[in-house]
Amino acid sequence: GVIAHWLHAAARDEPLVLMGDPETARDFVFVDDIADALVRIHDAPEAPPVVNVGAGEPTTLRELRKLIVEVVGGDAEFVSEPARGFDTSRTWLDVRLAEQVLGWRPSTPLRTGIAETWTSLTAP
Repeated sequence: GVIAHWLHAAARDEPLVLMGDPETARDFVFVDDIADALVRIHDAPEAPPVVNVGAGEPTTLRELRKLIVEVVGGDAEFVSEPARGFDTSRTWLDVRLAEQVLGWRPSTPLRTGIAETWTSLTAP
């Protein structure tokens, strides 16, 4: 995903590529929250056959870019490229069923998840 691409580029001191419209919105969720949801699904006596696991709210690439710059510091250079034909402009998940049936909601704020990922990428 875009977060991994941007953080890896920042770690290599390369430009971060923003593809398409900065108002494109996605649902970003931290891996630890996904793991928690999967454990709850496994342990649930009657888990639904399909359940959405996500942040449950959209974040635009513009907002994400601001968070990435705050976390990595400095002057991260962004370059823009045209949108890919298969990308949708807005998508995020309805996580109400996960909350109702599993008692699950994501607990890691996006900025915190980005910071933890950045630390893991740049640790000696």
